[in-house]
Amino acid sequence: MRVKLAVQTFSSSVSDALEYCEKDLNIPSFQYAEATATFAKILIMYPIC
Repeated sequence: MRVKLAVQTFSSSVSDALEYCEKDLNIPSFQYAEATATFAKILIMYPIC
């Protein structure tokens, strides 16, 4: 099911990777990734599948 694939996009490891790229590696294209990482963490708290 495609919903399960979409949910995997917002996993805790993806959230951690976004924060790592932004804060530790200082990759310019990730400079505003914190909001997306926070959104992913919120979605993880409320399972939809």
